[in-house]
Formats: sequence, C-alpha cells, structure tokens
Amino acid sequence: MSHEENTNERSHHYRRPRQHILRPYRTTEDVAGCNGRCSAGAVRGQRRHPPDLRRTGRGRLCRGRARSILAQEPGVDLSVTSEADWQHGLRLYQAYDRDGGVRDIKDTLDTVAKLSECTGKNAVQGYCLGALMTFLTAVRCHVNAAVAYHGGDTEKYLGEVDALSAPLLMHLGEEDEFISKAAQAQIKKALASNPYATVYSYPGQRHAFARHNGAHYDAASATLANGRTSEFLHQHLR
Repeated sequence: MSHEENTNERSHHYRRPRQHILRPYRTTEDVAGCNGRCSAGAVRGQRRHPPDLRRTGRGRLCRGRARSILAQEPGVDLSVTSEADWQHGLRLYQAYDRDGGVRDIKDTLDTVAKLSECTGKNAVQGYCLGALMTFLTAVRCHVNAAVAYHGGDTEKYLGEVDALSAPLLMHLGEEDEFISKAAQAQIKKALASNPYATVYSYPGQRHAFARHNGAHYDAASATLANGRTSEFLHQHLR
C-alpha cells in the first residue's frame, strides 16, 4: 500500500537518548521504546529522536550497532557536516557486510527475547543503511513490526519481498538524491500487493528529511512520519 501526501504539523521537541553498543535497553522506559537502529548510530545527528518514539506501547526492542561495522573501526563517530567524515563513512558503508549485519541483528533480537522485561514482541527501526537492514531483517527474521526511513539500495533486494510476513512501515522522500524515482517506483510496485507493507511518500522531501538538525530536515514531514511510526508501533507491539 502506497501513500503520497504531506501536511504542516507542529514539530516535536527532541533530546539525545543514551548510547548503547550491542547491548539492549534494560530500563522499563527504554525497553518499551521502539527506537532500534541498525548501524546508523555511527552518524551524529541521526541519534536524536522524538521521546514518543522511545516510549511506544508494551513491545520490547533492542538498539545496537552491528558488529561488522564496529569491527572495521570500533567507536567510530562521524559527522555528516564534515566532508572528511562523509568520505570516511562512505568507505565504511561500502565495506559493510549486510548479510553479516542481519545475523547480528537476529542474535540481538534473540537476546532481547530472553530478557525478563520482554513481553515476547519485538520491532526494528532504521534510517538509511539502517533502514535497508530493517527491511532485510523483516524479510529474513521473525519480528513483530519494522519501520524503515529512506532505505538506500532497498530496490536491490526486492526479490525477497515474498518472504515478508511482518508489518512493515516505510517512509520515502520523493526527491531523495540517494534513492532515485525509478528505484522508489520499483519499491512501491513490489510492496503494493503485500498486505503487510505500508509505504508513505513525502513530496518535495530529500534524503534524511526526518533527521533532526540535518541539512534536509523538514519539521512538518518529520513530525508526520514520526507520528505515523508511533501509531504503527503502538498498534503492533501491544
């Protein structure tokens, strides 16, 4: 199912969540928060999310960076405003083992399932590369919900769509410079007939339109997308 719309709504206030590496959230508030990201935590500015996305329903979720990207450079911390960091990040991106990353995520989800706080439900949420990893996790592993914001290269894995058996919410900026209009059309067509998938398209928005303080951040579109995400996770993690 695909939607194309945009509205003007008031933006949320943001605050920086605590950082964890390959360690699940343990507090009641954090474990209940559906703010898992796959590898995207290495980029500054992508770590800030509306509080309501961290306190979503009764579901439990982990947040961790995949071992395969940390193995390249433990503790890496990059800024999208630095050209040197940008090029550095591209090198790490190109060397990233995506299949290994999915296995890491599955291991983390399995660990979360054993936590005393876990209700038995889980979700994954990602941005950019993390969104691609979210999609791959949703089609290859068992999750109760998945949210993907502007996942680059998703069109290269559409052959796996038939394996999707979990609710998937996807956000795409129509003017995304890293996801061509042709690629977006492929994604929408592949997911249109899948009853588990919902794709929202945001006119005029570029890559990372929901990244707080990012170059292409749009408060209205980000608020709309985040509100949809919050409602989606509440629905599927209760």
